[in-house]
Amino acid sequence: RLVEHVRGEGLMGRFHDAIQPAWGWCSAGCHPNRRTAEAVRAAGFRLDVERRFSMTLGAPAFVGLARPD
Repeated sequence: RLVEHVRGEGLMGRFHDAIQPAWGWCSAGCHPNRRTAEAVRAAGFRLDVERRFSMTLGAPAFVGLARPD
């Protein structure tokens, strides 16, 4: 089970990429530009996204379940 904020699309994604170095340092290694869904699938799991929502400042997030593929 995952609850994860992820990299945005377009301008939001570029913003996440730009702030990553400072953000990660200030927030104990948090990566606002992480491509979690792609990483889960690359690790050999199927990702069932149950709900998508926006966090602070419109950052995308999801609730999902990773299952062996």
